[in-house]
Formats: sequence, structure tokens, C-alpha cells
Amino acid sequence: EKTTKRLGVKNCMSRFFVVAAIVIVTIDMVTSFKVMSFNLRFGDSNDGDRSWPNRKYAVVATIKTQKPTVVGLQEVLHFQTEYLLQHLPNYAAHMHHWNTILYDTAALKLQDAKMIWLNSVSSQKKILTWAVFTQPKGPPIYHFNTHLDVSWFTGEHRLSQAKHIATTVAAVTGNVHDPIVVLTGDFNCVRGSAPWFYLTEQLGMFDSWETTTTKNNDTLFTYHHFYGPTVDSGFSWKRWVATLFFGISSMGHKRWLSNDPNYHLDWILVKGVPPPTSFTVVVDAVGGQWP
Repeated sequence: EKTTKRLGVKNCMSRFFVVAAIVIVTIDMVTSFKVMSFNLRFGDSNDGDRSWPNRKYAVVATIKTQKPTVVGLQEVLHFQTEYLLQHLPNYAAHMHHWNTILYDTAALKLQDAKMIWLNSVSSQKKILTWAVFTQPKGPPIYHFNTHLDVSWFTGEHRLSQAKHIATTVAAVTGNVHDPIVVLTGDFNCVRGSAPWFYLTEQLGMFDSWETTTTKNNDTLFTYHHFYGPTVDSGFSWKRWVATLFFGISSMGHKRWLSNDPNYHLDWILVKGVPPPTSFTVVVDAVGGQWP
């Protein structure tokens, strides 16, 4: 799962892990598809050596290595999508900015695609995008992708956005017989928060991390400030700052710092399929560069 916020005072929540969940579709005993949620971070952000021109090759390499069937991207600008499509010829895209959905054209055929605006109090507009895919066998796949507000004072807004998402998902899929539904995103709140409960209970979706048969690691966070897994122990002053300013959300849940590996801010929720066979928070650098 990769999701991002900007560094410094306005960019203090930069996160760069990928989360990929492999979900077994009800087609046969061997067919599967892989879902990835990936916060790309805006390509115009000034991150020094970690800026987009210096890490874009690592983003491409990560997607090539993981081979996802669908990817929910967040914080994407048009030129970043164009670069990815140029270097990932097997993929096409719905929406070339904000919350892009990439899909493997060999596995899926795009049937319909839309987006709506979500109410937001942040300077960055928040949207929900979705795409409807058909596959050679089995039911259609409805992939929704979003990014909720960030900041300690926006808890009620995140819940409002989650309700808007739930209403939309129900309206889009309500008359479809046994669809496969996937919701990816940077939710900026943890499992057990009000938005998480609302989306899982109201939509009857389950969290891939909680239901998977195999967790390939127990990474604490889905962000790392470009320091990789060492952020947990090697960057204590940033942990202190995060605790001071962002440690407790208005929903009453610790958001950024926890010893509980379930405290991910990026989720993959699914419905209409058996429990995923595996879930991975990808923590691999490429040539010394985190994507």
C-alpha cells in the first residue's frame, strides 16, 4: 500500500510502501488475480534525491516485479501515469490523475469507468474512481479506488467520505448478481476506526489483511519517509514529532505510531471472493531507491 502526504510541515506524512493482496476469484481452483494499492506521491513534490525523476524507474520495477492484475494508485499526476503506461505496455489506465486505476489488458477488459468528488477540507481534492472489468470467466470485477482526508482534525470528514463511498458502491453494484468488489485506497486512518467499521459493516466487505491465509510480513506501517523499514527504529525524532502532532486522531485511535502491525493506513477491502491467499506489504528498494 502506498499512500502519501507531503513532507516538512506540510509534507510530514510521506509514506512509500506498496501493499499487494492476492485474491482468489471464484472461477476455478487455479485462477487468481492480484490487487495492489500504491500511493505514488505527487510527481511535482520536492523530495530531493527521492523526487519523482530519481525514483520513477523504481516504481516501474516494483509493478513489474509484483505483476498486479489491477492497481489502485493515489496522488498521481498526468505525466506520471503517462510514464507508467509508456514503460508498462501491458497496462492501460482509467483516470490519468489523482486516483488512477491501472489494469492488465491481457487479463481484464474495461467495461465502464467513472469518478465522483468527495467532500474534503484539505487543500487536495478527494475523489472516488471506479472501473468495471469483465474477465474470460467468472463475474465482473468492480474496482473502487480512493484517498481520504489527512490530518488530526478531519476524522469526522473521513467518516463522511466513507459514508459517501459506501452509498456509491452500494448503488453501483446493488443490482449486479454476485459481483467481485474491490476497494483500495489511502484511508488515512487505521483498522478499527469509524470509517473502517462503516465500510466493512455497511458494505459487507472484509479486510484482506485480516482474512488472508498468509501474511508475508508484519510491517508496522505503510509509510516510511523514504527510509524503508528502519523508520521504526532509526528515525526516533520523526516518530516523536509524529506522536506530538499526529499521534491521536479525532476518532480516538492512534494513527501513526503503534506496535501493532495491523496499524496500516492503506487497506484493500474485498467482497465476493474467498479469503485472499496472501497479503504483502512490499518493503523492497530498487537499486537503493524506494519507489
